[in-house]
Amino acid sequence: MRGRAKTSVALGIGDVVSITIYEAQRGGLFTSTEGNAAPGNAVELPRQQVDLAGNITVPYAGAIKAAGRSPQDVQLEIKSKLSGRAIDPQVLVSVADRISNSISVLGEVNTPARIPIEPGGIQLLPALARAGGTKAPAFESIISIQRDGKIDSALLVAVNERPDNNIQLRPGDVVTVTRRPRYFLAFGATGQTTTLGPLDRRFPFDSYRMSLGDALAKAGGLQDDRAQAAAVFLYRFESRQALERMGVDVSLHPGPLVPTVYRADLEDPSGYFLISDFIMRDRDMIYVSNAPSVDFLKFITLIRSVPQTVSDYRVAAEARF
Repeated sequence: MRGRAKTSVALGIGDVVSITIYEAQRGGLFTSTEGNAAPGNAVELPRQQVDLAGNITVPYAGAIKAAGRSPQDVQLEIKSKLSGRAIDPQVLVSVADRISNSISVLGEVNTPARIPIEPGGIQLLPALARAGGTKAPAFESIISIQRDGKIDSALLVAVNERPDNNIQLRPGDVVTVTRRPRYFLAFGATGQTTTLGPLDRRFPFDSYRMSLGDALAKAGGLQDDRAQAAAVFLYRFESRQALERMGVDVSLHPGPLVPTVYRADLEDPSGYFLISDFIMRDRDMIYVSNAPSVDFLKFITLIRSVPQTVSDYRVAAEARF
């Protein structure tokens, strides 16, 4: 999302305008001729919408083109057309209801609304505030703007942190807020086996920026009796450009995203500083390998179970016959 130039808000088809005409003396076209009429009387015409042709109608001035023009331009034309008939006329045109020059805020907000754009314009964050704010946390709220047949999206927290993303909205923009929880997966020798089961391996983010160290801690840490601290892996799809900047050969992967595996060695004390600075992304997967001794014990357990299985089979067979 980019752009900070303010939008000039002009009248459009469907807008409701209010017109007030002032005359310097009584006895003119619009002021009363009664003896108690005060100098400088004014008359307010009935409110009217800009029609499909883009016009409004003013007595003694006829049809006035309004669509695409500012209220100031319209009132100057009305004054010019009344100058030969009214007594020193002064005209005030104001917008009672902006129909064409409005934006819509929908989705996961507390008060979905159609918001008129005032002459000073309105930016994205004030528009969200007018809609009551988002229901979800900023790091889970996706802000999408539909404009001219295109859609541009960003996390709300990214809009908060970068002022140039707080763009000026334009008439007809549709702002949609969608909640998308961010999570990571953790497998292998993490957590406590007595409390973490297969259904507990998906962990939601609780902040915008979560490091690999934060993620391991949230997953329960490394199991002291099983984990191989030197073999902590993170799987993600990395951008081709990022890997090329790292000097990685990506010639075998022509696409824009390359499946990538990062490895952290926590047997090296410096590895803890590394994982504290390594930022997690949505849908990252962590795998902590088992220590070689654990795999050896699994093998021994399997070997020991074979004679017992044969013995159980023999007992069952003798009992049957």
